[in-house]
Amino acid sequence: MDLVDELRKLVERLDEQKIGYALCGGMAMGVYGLARATLDIDLLILSDSLDEVLSIARGLGYNVPGKDMSFAKAEIRRVSKIDPADGELLPLDLLLVTPDVIEVWESRI
Repeated sequence: MDLVDELRKLVERLDEQKIGYALCGGMAMGVYGLARATLDIDLLILSDSLDEVLSIARGLGYNVPGKDMSFAKAEIRRVSKIDPADGELLPLDLLLVTPDVIEVWESRI
């Protein structure tokens, strides 16, 4: 799977549905010239849009649910896609906007 192509397909659908998001993690670092090997897609989203984002992701083949993760200041929902050609797994991590990261959300570009 081409990671950039997968991201492009996902954000096209989010944009079509007017769902807010922010790219974060390793791919976002690459946008700012800080190359980092990454094997997943990380998006910051509003909690209210989680069901709709998951529905879009399922439509793109992300149908392997992961364990919900909770950290001190972060809530993450993971869903993954398996490439039928080679069995490669591509995780999509959805970081939910919580009061602790609202400033990050409000200052996204």
